[in-house]
Amino acid sequence: MLILIAEDNPINQKLVDLICRKAGYRTRIVPDGSTAVEAIRGGDIGLVLMDVMMPHMDGIEATRQIGALPGAVSQTPIIAVTAHTDGEKP
Repeated sequence: MLILIAEDNPINQKLVDLICRKAGYRTRIVPDGSTAVEAIRGGDIGLVLMDVMMPHMDGIEATRQIGALPGAVSQTPIIAVTAHTDGEKP
């Protein structure tokens, strides 16, 4: 299965890519939501790991646009990934 990693932070890209590849998956990395929408149109993606906060188009809007695409690609599973915190300590 090919996993699309939509993540703008290079360190997080490498970390998630390494985890996925060690688990035996193929990966493709894109840096923003608009590129993720374009990548999913090819139909070869089995799962998307989508960062919530990215430049150009955030993961929430990208997920909405993917869901509106015609055909089976709109049903591709998408898992939200974020390192965002509100700055408060527990």
